[in-house]
Amino acid sequence: MKAGTSSPQATQQKTLGLLKGRNALAGLICAIAFTGCANAPELVETPTITEPVLLTPVKVADRAFTTDQLYSLLVAEMAIERRRYDIALDNYVQQANATRDPEVTARAARVARVLKAHEPALEMSQIWVELEPYNSEALLILTDELIEAGQLEQAFAHARKLLNQGEQVAFEAIAARAADGPPETTRNLTSLFEEMLAQHPQNPQLLVGYSLLLEQAKRPEDALAAATQATQIDPENIRAVYQESRMLQLMGKHSQAIEKMGKLIALTPHNTSLRTRYAHYLVSHDLELARQQYQILFSQRPQDADILLSLALVEMESELYESAISHFQQLIDRKQHDATAHYQLGKIHELRNRPDLALQHYKAVTPSQEFLSAVYKASEMMAQQDIYNALQYVKGLHSSTPKQYRDSLYLREANLLLDAGNPDGALAAMAKGLDIAPDSVNLLYSRAMLYTQLDDLALAEADFTQILELRPDNAAALNALGYTLADRTDRLDEAYNYISRALSLNPDDPAILDSMGWVEYRLGNIPAALKRLRQAMSILPDHEIAAHLGEVLWVTGNKNEAIETWKKGLENNPTSSVIESTLERLNATLP
Repeated sequence: MKAGTSSPQATQQKTLGLLKGRNALAGLICAIAFTGCANAPELVETPTITEPVLLTPVKVADRAFTTDQLYSLLVAEMAIERRRYDIALDNYVQQANATRDPEVTARAARVARVLKAHEPALEMSQIWVELEPYNSEALLILTDELIEAGQLEQAFAHARKLLNQGEQVAFEAIAARAADGPPETTRNLTSLFEEMLAQHPQNPQLLVGYSLLLEQAKRPEDALAAATQATQIDPENIRAVYQESRMLQLMGKHSQAIEKMGKLIALTPHNTSLRTRYAHYLVSHDLELARQQYQILFSQRPQDADILLSLALVEMESELYESAISHFQQLIDRKQHDATAHYQLGKIHELRNRPDLALQHYKAVTPSQEFLSAVYKASEMMAQQDIYNALQYVKGLHSSTPKQYRDSLYLREANLLLDAGNPDGALAAMAKGLDIAPDSVNLLYSRAMLYTQLDDLALAEADFTQILELRPDNAAALNALGYTLADRTDRLDEAYNYISRALSLNPDDPAILDSMGWVEYRLGNIPAALKRLRQAMSILPDHEIAAHLGEVLWVTGNKNEAIETWKKGLENNPTSSVIESTLERLNATLP
């Protein structure tokens, strides 16, 4: 399948541009505002060792310590007072190992926890449990550190002790950590959870953990059933309600998931992390309710730039432009997410037919995720009035723009020159870009495609070959080179090999399927050609694919189907030169 001078990345951007609406907005909010959207929010505060606990000194009067041990403990206590917990930890660990004293060992474990020093925390809590096997704090710390270390079955054994002592245990933490390990760990833990549930069938913590393990084992219905059972036992168990809502989401039961999440928010109205996830989920399903949740979040955390940006984006999607403009402007005034804010304001003013304001904001976007899109939009708007002004604008960015953007700027310059009917100038711009970034796949690919259009196949092949030396698995280059050889030369075996490699990388890509169908046709393999071309046309009814499929149908006598295929290709591209040239070459006409 032929391509223009756009790069593989530009083609990808074009595809992404089709993903309009709420799902695209949800993805944008997730990418910009909430790093790690797949992770669970902090549902409840995790108990931690606090400084006041550490400031309570160890009682040593009734213990038989040597002078050196007492001195070391004194140093540790003085270090605690001065907040030098690292020095304190070294001394406590040394004396815990030397004295095997429970209180010193406990002190060492607590300091290690404050410092998040997991290795000494694990070592000290293990000694502490040896000395005081039923001490709940020791068991809790040891269980937590074993989870951190990935020793999940050992963690479960100590969690079982805690449960038998009447303590509340976060079994779901053990189950959640299993997702990072091998499937065998999940299977073993599932068996252990089932054994414990036989003894404690009404324990919601066990049921939530069991649900997580079933989810990991790809048993969503069973996972949902376990979570639902947990919420029936304890309707206000936050982790249980959250897990049930998650499973409903994953199973596509969106209205039920929203209802459950709403109940969860009612239980924890000040949990901004949880409300943020709720709002993000609502973006794809109930935009007005999402906006309301972001407004609440903004009232709770008015200085949070991520929340303000999300609110503005939702308002923009809801066509509440005045509110969106106000909130984007706040971000600009704060110098927070200002590049994104300028870009979105440009889009709003473009939608509202205010090109001067739109251009002003697009040109204000600094190097960022939106920078190249803003440059493209600004130069496109300028080119509608004067293409040479657009060229000067893009050229003027070279000296002030970080190097990683230069190849894309030269590519934009080249495309503007092509629009101006100056292919030689476009080649010169690409050459300048390649002087700066000789391994730029974008520029090499675009230049190769331009050389193909100019019938300079040797230079086109050289650029494609250079791309494949840099990235042997670049499917776009493999396909483009293969198609060029199949369409323009008799090197059909080479063409077939290149396209086969591309197809193995992207077996459902309609452009590659089209190329494979075309080379099969050129090789005389008509049934194989028809199979591939029909497959490509079913995925993407593109005019070029229609031209190829129609030609194969025509020459095999299926003229009525060929005519219908060409008509279908013309629906989205009524002036297709590819179909026109095919009709002329075959001496065919459309009724």
